[in-house]
Amino acid sequence: MQVGQNLMAIRSLAEIWVDANFKETELRDLRIGQPVDLYVDMYGGNHVFKGRISGFTMGTGSTLALLPPENATGNFVKVVQRLPVRIDLQGYDPDKAPLFIGTSVVPYVYFNEPPTGPDAGKFLQAHAPQSQTNGSTANQPSASK
Repeated sequence: MQVGQNLMAIRSLAEIWVDANFKETELRDLRIGQPVDLYVDMYGGNHVFKGRISGFTMGTGSTLALLPPENATGNFVKVVQRLPVRIDLQGYDPDKAPLFIGTSVVPYVYFNEPPTGPDAGKFLQAHAPQSQTNGSTANQPSASK
């Protein structure tokens, strides 16, 4: 007598994205809405996934770790950090070509094509709101000195 197995997979088709870790020196030209081609190593470059940049995480992998690394020697070494840039997939069909968590992806961003979608063209960097003093609030000169 054989016992059959019932397998169930739950997946969201509305919230599919890739976090691509770009060097901080590469963020200058990235804008929300830029088109991206994604080549996944597991498909050997034979299948291209389409996407668009939608934002990024506010911190590097090391600062978001449960126990971030500490340099206790007192030496300063500048290391180029990587920030996860969120790329939303467009036209993704998981039944045709599924993606798996943790697979390696090579993103190609098209800088010269116009950005599309919500917040298209905005910088990835967050902008601090201006205070009511129209500038820096650090050590404002006092007129009563």
